[in-house]
Amino acid sequence: DKAAEATAFVSDLADRVAAAAIKSQDAAADEIRADFKSLLDDGFDVPVIAQFVVGRYWRRSTEEERERFLELFQDMIVQTYTSQITSFGGEGISVVSTREDNPKIAVVTTEIDRGDAAEPFELGWRVRTTGEMRIIDVIVEGVSRAQTQRSEYASVMRNSGGLSGLNEALEKQLAKLDVGNDDEEAETEADAATETEAEADDVSEEEESAAATAG
Repeated sequence: DKAAEATAFVSDLADRVAAAAIKSQDAAADEIRADFKSLLDDGFDVPVIAQFVVGRYWRRSTEEERERFLELFQDMIVQTYTSQITSFGGEGISVVSTREDNPKIAVVTTEIDRGDAAEPFELGWRVRTTGEMRIIDVIVEGVSRAQTQRSEYASVMRNSGGLSGLNEALEKQLAKLDVGNDDEEAETEADAATETEAEADDVSEEEESAAATAG
């Protein structure tokens, strides 16, 4: 039963996402990105998604441009969703339904329990059920992420000379994200150093007080 297999596949992946989210609360940024990269490799068909979001420009591009785009596209996914995993917090993800779109595709709908303060967040996963099972699209509140990226990227490529122009735009965007991550990590390290200094001061004060009392 392909629907049952797709349900089990997404459920297992959702459990791994939740575990990564809990771990991310105390992990370094590089470790979080490595965890999500592993999830991406195991669960998603990135080359298929990449070719879809580029559309007709894929055939018009050189092999070097395609390979570079695959690298950048994967890095962008990892950077973007790592921050979302960090803020996720490990709330429960439950499968609510599965349907077969056709003999090759199943759509598994899940809900993220965000507690009493908010309605559950709905995510759909388009799963290729032929060959090695892989996710080929994520549907966020009814909107296809792949379709959205295809529209956004088409606009960039029309205005910047095809895939090479998109690659340049992604390189710049990733550079900005890297700077932001470096600043965030530096701030975290500074906070930790401040806490350590404060603890040292507290210890010193306690030692001085003890010495004064003894005297």
